[in-house]
Amino acid sequence: MQYICICNVLIYNGSLYSAVSIDLPYDSLISCASTSRAILNDALPLVTTLHIEKASHLRIGIVSKQFRDVRSISIYNLFIKEGKNATLDEDIATQSVHFLFRFSNLERVTFLGKEGNDLCSLNSVPSLLFTQKQKESIYSMLDAFSGAFDYRHIPHNLQVIGLRCPRKYEDCTICKRICNKFPVHRIGDVSLCLHHATSKELIKARKGGMNYLQSETRFMQLLGGNLDDSRYYYSIIVYNAGVRDEINSIIESSKAVDFTKLNSEDVGKAIKKQYPNNVTVYLSESAFDYLETIGLPVSIDYLDPKATRAENLKHIVKHIMEETDLLQISLNRMDHLLARQGPDPLIQRVVESGVLPKLVELLQRDDDYNLQKKASDILTNVALGTSKQVEEIVRLGAIPSLVHLLGSPDSKIPESAAWALGNIASDGFDHRDLVLHAGAMQPLLKLLVDYPTIDLKSVRTYTWVLSTLCGGMYLKTHPDYKLASQSLSILSELVHHRDDQVVADACLALSCLSHRYSRALGGVLGEVSYIGSRYSRYDRYRCDP
Repeated sequence: MQYICICNVLIYNGSLYSAVSIDLPYDSLISCASTSRAILNDALPLVTTLHIEKASHLRIGIVSKQFRDVRSISIYNLFIKEGKNATLDEDIATQSVHFLFRFSNLERVTFLGKEGNDLCSLNSVPSLLFTQKQKESIYSMLDAFSGAFDYRHIPHNLQVIGLRCPRKYEDCTICKRICNKFPVHRIGDVSLCLHHATSKELIKARKGGMNYLQSETRFMQLLGGNLDDSRYYYSIIVYNAGVRDEINSIIESSKAVDFTKLNSEDVGKAIKKQYPNNVTVYLSESAFDYLETIGLPVSIDYLDPKATRAENLKHIVKHIMEETDLLQISLNRMDHLLARQGPDPLIQRVVESGVLPKLVELLQRDDDYNLQKKASDILTNVALGTSKQVEEIVRLGAIPSLVHLLGSPDSKIPESAAWALGNIASDGFDHRDLVLHAGAMQPLLKLLVDYPTIDLKSVRTYTWVLSTLCGGMYLKTHPDYKLASQSLSILSELVHHRDDQVVADACLALSCLSHRYSRALGGVLGEVSYIGSRYSRYDRYRCDP
C-alpha cells in the first residue's frame, strides 16, 4: 500500500503529511481516534516519517503509541525569516523536545524554518536577527535536549539536524552542557558557539571521548562541515580552520583506518548524512579543493555548480577524458563555465587541457543524444575564440561530425550543431569554404523547408548560418556560387518572414551574393527590392566586388 488518506491527512510511502489541508488535519486525526480505531491500528504503523507544520500538530503525540515504526521527524516553521527580521515560533521551540519523548525508535529529527517560500536551517540565519527572548528560547531548547539525552528520555542514537547555538561566547554554558551530556558520538550534530579547541578538550574528558575524536564516526561528521548557505533544496558546505585542523589531526593520528582509501561514495554519504534527505548538498570551492588536497576521493557532483570557476577545470576535464559515470555532469559544468566566464582566456585553457579530441569524438556518439548535444554546445563556445583556437577544432575533424548532426533526429541537436558551424564559418573565408564543401548547405536547407512550423529561435539560427555561408558581415572573399546559390529559393521566402531579424539575415545573404553574382540572381533581387531602404543599415557589411 503506497498511500492512505485519513481525515485530510495523507500517508504516502510511509510518510505522514499535514500540508494536504489548510485546516488542522492533525486535530481531525486525533478526533477520529475514538471512532476509527480500526483504521488507525491498520494505517499508522505504516508511518515511518512525520512532517510537522505547526505547534498544534505536536498534539499528534496523543496517539503516538500507534506510530511504532517512526524513524524520522521533520519539524518545519521553527522560525520565519523576512528580510532583516526573524521570528521564532516559541511554542515549537518549547514543546518539540517533550514531543519527541513518545517515539522510542526515532533515529533523526530535523528542524527547519522559512525564508519566503523556501525552507532553510537555523544555521543560515544570523543570530542578531533574533530578539534576546527568542535566543533564550533556543538556549532552553538546546538545554532540554541535553537533559533528555542525559536522562534517556530520547533514543541514545538520535541525530539532531538543523540546530545551533546563537551565542558567540567563549564560555557558553549551554554548549558546554551539550559537550558533557549529549552522547559523545552525537555532539557533532549541533553547531556549537564554543571555540573548536575548547569543545575538543571537553570531549576528551568524557569516557571514550579520545577514541571518538580519532574515530571514523567523528571524521565522517566533520565532513558535513559548516553551512555557508542553506535552503530547502540545497546546502553549501564550508570547512572552517578548526574543522580542517581536526580532520588533519584524525588522518595523522588514526592507525585503525586509512581515510584516504575511502571511496567517493562513502565520502558522499558522509557529507550528506548531516542534512535532510530532501536537500541537495554541495561543497564550496574551497571545501572541494581541500578534500582533494588531503587525498580524499570526492565526486565532482558535490562541487557547488553556481561557484564553478576556471581553477576547477581540471576536475571537469578528468571526468570527461576518462568517461566516468559523471561524464554528463562534467560536460554540463564545462558548458556552464564557458558561458559564465566568457570565451577569453578560458578557451585557451580548454584547448590546452587536451579535451577537444574527446569532445569531437563525443559528437559521433549516435547512441547518446545528450552527449552529442553538450559536446556540440561546448565546441560552439570554443569556436568563439581566436582563429588559432578555431583552427584546432577544424584540425581535429569537427566539421564533418557537426554537419552530420544537422540531420540528427533529436530536435535540439541540429540547432546546436548549426551554431557551432556558423561560428567556425564566420572566423574566415577558408573555414567558411570548408564548412560549405563539407556539405552543410543541403541539411541546413532541409531544416528550413518547414520554417513556418518550427520555433522562431531555430529559424533565426539557421538563417544566420545561411548568411554566414553566403558571405557574412565581414568576409570579403566570395563563396563558391554553385554551393551558395542553393540557398536562393529559401532566401526568397525568408525575406517575407514576420521576424525582422530573420529578414535582415536573409537580406544580408542576398546582398553579399548580389555583388559578385548580380546577373545570376536576376528575379530574386526584384523580390527583395522593397526592403532596401528599411535595411540599408546593412550596406556597410556588404562584400567587396
